[in-house]
Amino acid sequence: VVQWDGPEDLENPHNWSIRYKFFVSGVLVALPLIVNIGTSIMSGTAADLEKEFHIGTEVVILSTTTMFLIGFVTGPLIFGPLSEKYGRRWPILSGVILFATFSIPVAVAQNFYTILICRFFSGAFGASSMAVTGGALTDVWNTTISRGIALDSFVATAFIGPVISPILSNFITQSYLGWRWTLWIVIIAAYSFSVFAVFALPETYAPVLLTAKAGRLRFETKDWALHSKAEEERTNFKAFAQQYLLRPYGM
Repeated sequence: VVQWDGPEDLENPHNWSIRYKFFVSGVLVALPLIVNIGTSIMSGTAADLEKEFHIGTEVVILSTTTMFLIGFVTGPLIFGPLSEKYGRRWPILSGVILFATFSIPVAVAQNFYTILICRFFSGAFGASSMAVTGGALTDVWNTTISRGIALDSFVATAFIGPVISPILSNFITQSYLGWRWTLWIVIIAAYSFSVFAVFALPETYAPVLLTAKAGRLRFETKDWALHSKAEEERTNFKAFAQQYLLRPYGM
């Protein structure tokens, strides 16, 4: 069974340099910050939406904020367990990219039904960063103090984002840009940083890294018996669903 090459193996995220740990942590924290700004980025658009779509305030709140938050609490039930099987990197990146993608129909919406549906999916996919980032930071930092500081920085995004977004929303809505640009700003930021993260953000989850290491060693040594502990698990869909997808509902 392939393990780390001793306690100082540099492939182990715990042994990365402090500078690199800070860099990776910065990338990890920036993604949920963008998503959290998206939670209430439409808070200042109510008057414009009421006028354009001829709907009441309650419907505006439902379509712009409530549906997003419903998705936001649904997404972790999927992305959290997936990160234990496929690692941290791709659940976070795919979620943020799809968060931005489902924000595009909202930005060009011609009726409030589009906003209603797409804000839900935007919230569900955006929740990936909130569900997985904490685990990724724990993978990187191995002391109680450093891990606590990193997690505090991550948790702070949940408060900073909703504080910034109403100010940003009102400023953009009242400018010549109009309410639709509240979404476009978030979309551009999410896509731009996601593209950067595709190249800059490494995998941090030890079982996935060890599986990759085992595959590399099999190729290099031609010893096909080499494998990681994670590869000993059953991989059929039923076992995967029971262990990773259905477990949160049972808990």
